[in-house]
Amino acid sequence: MKIVILAGGSGTRLWPLSRQEKPKQFQKLLSGKTLFEDTIERVKFAGAKNIFISTNEKYKNEVKKEAKKYRIPEKNFIIEPALRDTAPCIGLAATYIAEKSSPDEVMAVVYADHLVQDKKEFERLLKVAEKIAYDEKTLNIIEVKARFPNVHLGYIKIGKLLKEIDGVEIYSFQKFIEKPYLEHAKKFLTSYKYLWNTGFYVWRVDTILEKFKKHLP
Repeated sequence: MKIVILAGGSGTRLWPLSRQEKPKQFQKLLSGKTLFEDTIERVKFAGAKNIFISTNEKYKNEVKKEAKKYRIPEKNFIIEPALRDTAPCIGLAATYIAEKSSPDEVMAVVYADHLVQDKKEFERLLKVAEKIAYDEKTLNIIEVKARFPNVHLGYIKIGKLLKEIDGVEIYSFQKFIEKPYLEHAKKFLTSYKYLWNTGFYVWRVDTILEKFKKHLP
């Protein structure tokens, strides 16, 4: 599995603590390390050669400086010439991995500014998703149960329970709901059909590139 860390965001929602020259992924908010370093720490199980860093030209020096001690190969840094948001960023990373490694590789997309407290569970879920992605060529998202009516997060609506693998429930996907009003978030909480969207994606490189070719050429 190749893990792509997205570290090129501008962090505007955390301003003024997050600044243009040093957005939130490069801030020390949760530990003695930056959020970016914390992210590398929790995906170290994949091995340095399988960790890819996606950022933009503006932050490449900061990213390389902070990642230096983790010995991530120079060729694993994907530098975007300009910000074009998440979908093109993922498309570029998938294309890069297809060329540098193999189109049938599984790639996991993780963000450099998340809080993940249970690293072992995170690793376990990624590996379950990796198996599904490789065998079934599906697009997969690792989500979490909503604990309160949060209006600052996106949600997904789940469909039927498809299977269970090592205690992990696998559901069909129905739709995304982006940052709902409070009244809707309260209803989501009691329906048990809506999960908080983490944005942790897992899929085969050739699968996601086929979807780009079809839906976003």
